[in-house]
Amino acid sequence: MLASRALAIALMLGLTASFAVPDASAAPPSKRATAAQRATFKESLAAGRKAVKAKDYKTAIGKLEAALAIVPSSTSVLGELGWAYFLDGQLEAAEKRTDAAISLSMRAKQLGALHYNLGRIREAQGKKDDARSEYTESLSYRVNETVQKRVNALGGPLVTATDVAGATSFEGAVGYGPYCEAPIEKSKADGDASCTWTGTQDEALAGEGLAQVRLVQLDGHADDIGGSVDAQMLLVRHGQRWFNMGVVADSWVPGMDYITNNGEVQGFKASDLLPELPGTEVRVIERASSVDHDPGAEMTSSDMAMKWHLCGLLDGAPTCVSIAYELEWESNQLEGESWDAGKKLDGGKWAMKIDIDGGKIVIEPIGEATDLPPVAQACLGRHTFAELTKKACANTQVGR
Repeated sequence: MLASRALAIALMLGLTASFAVPDASAAPPSKRATAAQRATFKESLAAGRKAVKAKDYKTAIGKLEAALAIVPSSTSVLGELGWAYFLDGQLEAAEKRTDAAISLSMRAKQLGALHYNLGRIREAQGKKDDARSEYTESLSYRVNETVQKRVNALGGPLVTATDVAGATSFEGAVGYGPYCEAPIEKSKADGDASCTWTGTQDEALAGEGLAQVRLVQLDGHADDIGGSVDAQMLLVRHGQRWFNMGVVADSWVPGMDYITNNGEVQGFKASDLLPELPGTEVRVIERASSVDHDPGAEMTSSDMAMKWHLCGLLDGAPTCVSIAYELEWESNQLEGESWDAGKKLDGGKWAMKIDIDGGKIVIEPIGEATDLPPVAQACLGRHTFAELTKKACANTQVGR
């Protein structure tokens, strides 16, 4: 989706507002658990899991929180802790931990489970459409009968557009205060934290429709915990108003345990790609490679993902769709006290080809169509831009 993991990672960096984005230029951190801490981690995790099975959720939460204190970026512990809070009826804490797990997770199966968990939390909060959206996201990662029944009971899969408040100036659309100054001000624990936007890639567009587009680089750091993030945001201008369409590539290190994500914009084009839409459209190609050492699951995983973003003017509003069209992943057993990668546990890849032909967006499989996730399979064929915005495989963002 166009919303970025970097924004959630910022919470773990101590930047407490939702749109803080610090710098990825720092070297990978050296702060790793000692042998004694790893032993305590395993003991706490095992005790927490045992308590969940016994339905002693208060004890489970205490043990899992103790494990998380040692390895704050363990997606397994974060996910299990979020579920324990949910079972204990603490929905706000359940949402926070599950969101953090999703922001860090690199594994498709785990993401499917986490989005299902978040859907259950949303249901319990009375947020029906949000729950349907989370279940839809879950099904994009895996086929699961339980999830399918849950979303069907709510009316079927749902992909919702995110409204972005328009601004009359570029600086207002970037949101320098909300993205940088306000989060830093709220983060009293780390006096060295900072965040700035440092440069843009700018292109003026001729004709009606989108009048200008910019890729904005945001940088920052949080030295006390060794974390770093950078991000590239896509902004478009329609008339005299700028619209922030979200992050299209980011890189981050949360400050511990060798979880990293390296994202970059590999392609950028602005031209009359779709005659059905007024003016010019903007296409961005994103590539991201990630590594996740997770002692909570006794495994390490890596993946590479390619995403295709296309923005244009639809029904008078700047609109972007984002589609993951290639994914390759591998997981290995953790070995030794250093948590090095050992025996291969799982892996796979799939890919689609996206072209624009005759004013239509054409999506075809590379290899067998049955190798694609179900939501991706449903996206195959020829579509108008308007039709594509309603597909479950396409995350849609609308500037209003």
